[in-house]
Amino acid sequence: RKNALAAQAVIEKHGSLARYLWQFVDHTPIINEPKTLDDIPATTPESDAMSQQMKKDGFTFVGSTICYAFMQASGMVNDHMRECFRYDEIKRGQNSGEGDVNMSTIGRRKNNYKLKSFDNETRG
Repeated sequence: RKNALAAQAVIEKHGSLARYLWQFVDHTPIINEPKTLDDIPATTPESDAMSQQMKKDGFTFVGSTICYAFMQASGMVNDHMRECFRYDEIKRGQNSGEGDVNMSTIGRRKNNYKLKSFDNETRG
C-alpha cells in the first residue's frame, strides 16, 4: 500500500512512473560491455541516486541493488556480455519503454564502472 501511494504521488508530479524512473539514466539506456560476469556491478551511481530519491519519495524496499536489478530487467541498463546470444539483438532494439521517445534519435551511453572489492566480512 505504501509503495502504491508513493507511485500515485510520483505519477501526479512527473506525469508517469516511467518518466520518473528513466530520469535516473537521462532517459537513455546505458549500454555496458562487460567482458566477464565479475565486470557487472551490483550497484552504480545511477542506482544509488534512484534508491535515495525513491526512499525520499516514500517508497520502501528500494535499495540500490534492487534498483539496479530493476534497471537491468527493464532495459534501462544492458549488461549482456558480448558472447550472449541476445547481446546484439538487445543492443539494436533497446527501448526506453516510455513510448513517446524515439530511441534511434538519442545517443546511447556506455559506462565502465570500477567494481568494489568485497570480502566475506563486508558482505555480511
